[in-house]
Amino acid sequence: MKRILYLFIVVFILAVIILSAVFRVKPHPQPPAQADLAVKRTSERISYTISPLKGTAQYREAGLVQLDGKPAQLVIFETHVGGFNDVKRSIATR
Repeated sequence: MKRILYLFIVVFILAVIILSAVFRVKPHPQPPAQADLAVKRTSERISYTISPLKGTAQYREAGLVQLDGKPAQLVIFETHVGGFNDVKRSIATR
């Protein structure tokens, strides 16, 4: 009886490993780094205070940039909360 249980556990673990390899989530492509963009102007900046955690968040429209020779809008959202620092960049082409 124990052998059947051990065999079932091994088969279950192998099935999970195989299925996770088959259905692997692919990461979204990241926009080019700031150094790859030529920022022409800064247009809007909104700052937020996260009061119970004493953190800050900031939304910035960095203006028009050149991306592969085409104009694009760069938006940056930064969050800084107690050791958690996150920067997200989004680019919208016209």
